[in-house]
Amino acid sequence: MAGWGLLAEYIEKAKVAVPLAQEKPATPSWMFPPKHKASQYGEEPASIKQRDLITSFGITLPHYITKFDASRWIDLLMANDEA
Repeated sequence: MAGWGLLAEYIEKAKVAVPLAQEKPATPSWMFPPKHKASQYGEEPASIKQRDLITSFGITLPHYITKFDASRWIDLLMANDEA
């Protein structure tokens, strides 16, 4: 029973000893690229106009992005219902 103590003492130690962990802010969904889906339009590279529009939002695109994937990115960024 030597390790026993008053409950009030343990409560005070718990308040001071353990700071609460700060929650990380949630990552917005637009920062995650949409999953690639095979397209009936083939694997044509994205147009310069598509690339420019997406990069204007501050997103760095891979060099191999297709027109279809770029179109899906644009739908997400512009909050289009088709996305």
